[in-house]
Amino acid sequence: MSEQNGAEPHGWLNTETLKIRVGEFEFRNGYPADDTAQRLRDMQTLNRATEGYLTQIMRMGETAWREGMRAFGSVTPQR
Repeated sequence: MSEQNGAEPHGWLNTETLKIRVGEFEFRNGYPADDTAQRLRDMQTLNRATEGYLTQIMRMGETAWREGMRAFGSVTPQR
């Protein structure tokens, strides 16, 4: 529908303020204004930290399990 009016269908292109779930980000002439760049960088850092945690949680669980077994007294696997 909005394509017929000449507007972008995404609703965020060519706008001065991008409104998303984590907040509003202001842009001027296509560049981040005020603290927008820092807040976007902080959001990216949090996203990457979360991704790192989620991709390594299984490995960390396995490592903790092995350390627990060693602390219990098991040193070699039983066949």
